[in-house]
Amino acid sequence: RVEQVLESSYVLAVTPELECVERPLAALRRKRSAAERSPMARPPMSRATSADDAAAEDLAGRASTSSATAPADDEYRAAQGWEATEDAARAAVVARERAAVLEPEPPGIDGFLLAPPPAVVDSKPVASKDAVAAVTKRERVSPGFDLVRIGNFSEAARFPKEIAFFHHRPTVAQIYDEAHYGRQRLVKQCCGALRDVCGVFGYDPAKVTLFYEPGSVSRFVRQKLFFNLHPVEARRDAEGLGDVRKDAFVYCYFYGLCVHKLAHFFDVVHGSRHDFFMTEYRCNYTLAFISLLARRGFDAAEVERRFADLVHREVN
Repeated sequence: RVEQVLESSYVLAVTPELECVERPLAALRRKRSAAERSPMARPPMSRATSADDAAAEDLAGRASTSSATAPADDEYRAAQGWEATEDAARAAVVARERAAVLEPEPPGIDGFLLAPPPAVVDSKPVASKDAVAAVTKRERVSPGFDLVRIGNFSEAARFPKEIAFFHHRPTVAQIYDEAHYGRQRLVKQCCGALRDVCGVFGYDPAKVTLFYEPGSVSRFVRQKLFFNLHPVEARRDAEGLGDVRKDAFVYCYFYGLCVHKLAHFFDVVHGSRHDFFMTEYRCNYTLAFISLLARRGFDAAEVERRFADLVHREVN
């Protein structure tokens, strides 16, 4: 029976000293065969032999029981309670990220960035003016990349200043002319709307960067989200708004940008795969966005009628 159950050539047996040792199965077969051939001449069993047989019988019985009670499939099942540990681990990661202090800008960086470029002097002697060839130089700067960092903002003192804001470098003086442009006030109001919309998706607003540049689209660069505030300012000026949060445009604009840019985490290329994930985001988070609009005093049906392009189509 031991031979029929055990496929290994070794079994575990317990010696009289209560030590677990490996016994060759062939030796057990020889002992059993000799006992069956001459039962009267068999010498008294030693304690070790009796323990070997008992261990083999017990092991065989356990093997039969385990095979009879094994589940029908071998599908992996996670340990009970793993969700709580996973949630705790993710919360710890978020806490560590929030506790990280942003590295300050080096002293004098503003003067360096805003200073005129130094003149380049060619040290090579020139034989004559006729020997100098005329060179036409043209520079091309992509929209959304000629920016300087202004600082971190938040909508109120009770929130940490954790949302970075950049400004178009050639027009950076406008951010400091608050009486004429009111752009810093605009950034703070947008921080509040952004925090609300990011809460719909469960995304940390500190991981979104705001910037201002006319004519530039919002961007997804190196796994970073960059949202342009120029369309929000244009809406504010056109409607004469004192606070952009009184209008649903800023919420729909940020909602459409989140749907578009978050889908790029799955596919950076615009195509059917990217479109699929945008649809998935809308299916999963539209109800939460409607709830947000209701909490801010907007009628969802009216918002959809006025800003259907921002809610249902790709927003840049």
